[in-house]
Amino acid sequence: MDFDPLEMLNEGVGSWNEWRHDIYLDVIDLRKADLAGAKLKNINFNEVNLKKANLEQANLRDAKLSEANLKKANLKHADLRYANLMKADLEEANLKEANLRHANLRRANLKGANLRGTILSRCNLKETVFRRANLSKAKLCDAKLIEADFKGAKLRKADLSEADLRSSNLSNADLSAANLIEADLTGAIMTKANLRGADLTGAILTDADLTGADTRGVKGI
Repeated sequence: MDFDPLEMLNEGVGSWNEWRHDIYLDVIDLRKADLAGAKLKNINFNEVNLKKANLEQANLRDAKLSEANLKKANLKHADLRYANLMKADLEEANLKEANLRHANLRRANLKGANLRGTILSRCNLKETVFRRANLSKAKLCDAKLIEADFKGAKLRKADLSEADLRSSNLSNADLSAANLIEADLTGAIMTKANLRGADLTGAILTDADLTGADTRGVKGI
C-alpha cells in the first residue's frame, strides 16, 4: 500500500501517532519536507528520515525524535523543550536560537551544527558529540555534559554555569569569555583550549588537563 507521510501529517498529530503505533515501516521518508511553523507537539518521529527538512519555528515540544535523521535540517527557532532526541543525527543541522530546555540529547551527533544562541539548559547531553559545532552564546547552564565531546567547538560567551562537564573533551575548543561558574570539570580534557577571559569562579578542576590552554584573564584559577 502506498503511503504519503505528508498526507498523514495533514490529518494531525493524533492520527499520525495512532498510525505509528499500529503500523511499522523500516523507513519513513520526510527528506526535505517543508514543515516550517508546523504544530507537532508530542509527535512520534522516532527513526524518521528528516534530512534537510525545514522545521524552522516548528512546535516540537515533547516530540519523540530518538535516532531520527536530522542531518542538515533547519530547526532555527524551533521549540524542542522536553523533546527526546537520544541518538539523533543532527550533523550540520541549524538549531540557531532553538529552545531545547530539558531535552534529552544523550549520545546525539551534533558535529558541525549551528547552535549559536541555542537554549540547552538542564538538558541531558551525556556522551553527546559537538565536534566543530558553533555554540557561541549558547545557554548550557545546569546541563548534564558528562563525557561530551566538544573538540574544536566554538563556545565563545557560552553559559556553562553549574554544568556537569566531568570527563568531557574540550580540547582545542574556544571558551573565550565563557561562563563556567561552579561548573564541574573533574577529569575534563582542556588541552590547547582558549579560555581567555572565561570565568571559572567556584569551578571544580580536579584532574582537569589544561596543558597548553590559554588562561590569560581567566577568573577563578
